[in-house]
Amino acid sequence: MVRNSGSGKRVVILGAGLGGLYIAAKLKGFDITVYEKRRRDELGYPWYDAVDKDAFKKVGLALPSDTYTNKQVLRFFSPSGCGYISQAMRASRNLDVDRKKLIEFMLQLAQDNSEIRFGVEAEDLIIDNDNVVGVTINGRAEYCDLVIDSSGMFSKYRKQIPQRFCMNDDIGQYDFLKCYRGFYSKTDVAPAPSNVYLMPEHYSVLWCKDAENSALSDVLISKFATLDESQIKEALDYISKRNPYISDNCVRFAEDSIPVRYPLATIVANGYAIIGNAAFMTKPTSGSGIENTLKAAAILADIIQKASDFSAQSLWQYAVRVNNSFGANCYMSYIARSRFQNLNKDDLIWLFDSGILNESLLAFARLDIRNQEAFQLKSIFESLSLAKSRPDFIKQIRIILRKSAKGKNIASRMPRIYDEDAIRKWKSEYDAFARDI
Repeated sequence: MVRNSGSGKRVVILGAGLGGLYIAAKLKGFDITVYEKRRRDELGYPWYDAVDKDAFKKVGLALPSDTYTNKQVLRFFSPSGCGYISQAMRASRNLDVDRKKLIEFMLQLAQDNSEIRFGVEAEDLIIDNDNVVGVTINGRAEYCDLVIDSSGMFSKYRKQIPQRFCMNDDIGQYDFLKCYRGFYSKTDVAPAPSNVYLMPEHYSVLWCKDAENSALSDVLISKFATLDESQIKEALDYISKRNPYISDNCVRFAEDSIPVRYPLATIVANGYAIIGNAAFMTKPTSGSGIENTLKAAAILADIIQKASDFSAQSLWQYAVRVNNSFGANCYMSYIARSRFQNLNKDDLIWLFDSGILNESLLAFARLDIRNQEAFQLKSIFESLSLAKSRPDFIKQIRIILRKSAKGKNIASRMPRIYDEDAIRKWKSEYDAFARDI
């Protein structure tokens, strides 16, 4: 292992998540230790997740070719389970990345530049005069210049930060999804459609798609806050009726929680910065956090490399740049998603089953029509004409658009210069608007 010399400043990273590992790999001239409570073989998830194909290139990572495949085309079904929209155009912009191989790749990068200690968890932060100055490990104090919290959504360290830094947010029941992901043998190994069911019954999202091995089906069940065995069985019955090639043989499964909240408003304190799921850097519409976390890691590494000290004032530009890069957009997406979830379910079913919602319309709404061979302007005019038959629904859509735009505006007003009073005032508005859905 090669350890950097130079500044001699010591950085402790809590959790071997993607963000923490990438920072460990990027920093030069620091004494870096990563503490991870799990064993190495317990890291990562044995499944693929969708990531923008340019995401790794943008942060300077050359991803090995054996860590990804081309993204599957997904069919998104309405709550009725009938009408659907295909994602063919959007699929070409993404890769399906093997989470297990990705984390191993990141570990290899990080271990050349840092010490990674598995099976070790920090009990607490050491805070002196509102400054984070270290952590306790097995009851022993380990002092450092900066602590980076990459410990996940339920970070206990964030709650220890002094109130003046405004990052002690509670996690609400609609801030995360409880998820079950199982891989089931198929009775027919031929490729099958990849189906996503939006808000069926009392669930958030269910899906059934081919795994990397087409002899298996990748099944996802997600629900806000709680998911027990009886609910999993009920959801499996729902999926099996619509995908009859699924057998009862579960090869492997995992259960986890996925954050779908809007991003934390403040992510720095004196001697402390937070990244990844711990800062809710996932996309609120999908729960995917790979792309945003890597962007944030590249930003934070750059800030650390240039900083003369690690005060909240010096680190604040990390928060500002993250907000500019993706945070404000994620906040806007959260507002839109939350409003859509509160629409009358009959309206949502009509949106899909009537044919008003189509891929060309979605591409137009995203301003993403370049190089989309399947894009048809005619489809947009047909959708707009059909929409006139349901004026009350259109009124609701206009409200959602206005709320989303206002949300983007609020998020974009994050103070550019570190001022605790200004930050506290902005954060109060930021949180209140998100919670008043």
